[in-house]
Amino acid sequence: MNADEVVMFTLAPDDLDTDLDVAPWDGGGGSFVGALPREGRDELSLALADVERTCAAFDSVDPSALAAETALRRRVGWLTMLVRALGAARGLVARDHPCDAFLSGVETWTLDVSANLAELARELNVLEPRWASFRERLAESEWILARASAERGSIAETDGEVRDALEAVTHVVDAFKAALDEPMG
Repeated sequence: MNADEVVMFTLAPDDLDTDLDVAPWDGGGGSFVGALPREGRDELSLALADVERTCAAFDSVDPSALAAETALRRRVGWLTMLVRALGAARGLVARDHPCDAFLSGVETWTLDVSANLAELARELNVLEPRWASFRERLAESEWILARASAERGSIAETDGEVRDALEAVTHVVDAFKAALDEPMG
C-alpha cells in the first residue's frame, strides 16, 4: 500500500463488544470524580520533582528555546504552588469529607498536567518541542478538571481553616489553568 491509497474500516462493527467488561458509571452513589483513583501527596511531589529535574537540565543557547524554557518554568512555578495548596488542603480534609471528590479530581488533573509538562521539558532539552502534541495532551485531561470543578459547590458546606485551604486550591487552579492556556512557544 502506498501513501496515496485510502483504506476504510469500521471502528466498531456490530459484532464487536467494546464495553471492556466494565460497567459504565451510572451517576448513582456519589461523585464521578470521587470514583477516580486517589493519588496522594507522594505522587504529586514525585511528579513535581520530575518536572523540576528535567527543567534543571536545560542548557540551551537558542533564543527561542530560552524563551520557551522560561515560559515553561513559569508554569512549573504555578504547578509548585498548586501542589503546596493541595498538600495543605489534603492535610485538613478527610477522605469522607464532602470536598474529597473535588480534591481528588484536582490531584488527578495535576498529575496529568505534571506528566505533560515533564514531557514538554524533555522535548525542549533536545530542541524538539511538539507544541501541538502538548496542547492535545492538555485538552485530553480537561474533562477531569471540569468534573472536579463541578464538585466546587461542596466548598460552601465547609467553614474556617478548611474552607480557606479549599478556596486557595481553587484560586491556584484557576490561575494555573489560565497560565497553561496562554501560548508558550
